[in-house]
Amino acid sequence: MKFYKDHYDVIVIGGALAGLSSALMLADKGLDKGLDVLVLERHNLPGGIATSFVRGGIEIEAALHEMMSIGPKENRLKVGKFFDDMGVDIDWLPVPECYHASLPGLEVTLHPGLERFSREVDEQVPGTYDKVLKLLKLCDTVFNSVNELSIHPIIL
Repeated sequence: MKFYKDHYDVIVIGGALAGLSSALMLADKGLDKGLDVLVLERHNLPGGIATSFVRGGIEIEAALHEMMSIGPKENRLKVGKFFDDMGVDIDWLPVPECYHASLPGLEVTLHPGLERFSREVDEQVPGTYDKVLKLLKLCDTVFNSVNELSIHPIIL
């Protein structure tokens, strides 16, 4: 599948909130409604980076820097459903290896899936599989709970 066209009416440099908003407005309300707009982002996921800091030689991004929960067109997740409801038709380029840990003595690209992710960490730091999997399952439970609460209002 070819992801890029040979021609775009507008190219937006930067996929942070301003770039994404500009691209959306141009595509929806541009001089010629339905402009072909390409957003170029230097990071592996759109969303922007507002700040980062370095501690102990490790750079930590502390702000929103990615847009998740989109999902493929045939199985939309929460943010993807929002875009669909707003009439935004975007072909997202999937990034299968979007998480990378870079620490002193550790360089590993981590893939989706709790078990696979835990195995890949365990290959770099033997004996951690069970603890990493337990942590990831806890994070998954919290994530799913927050998503559920955002969809269903709490009645007191």
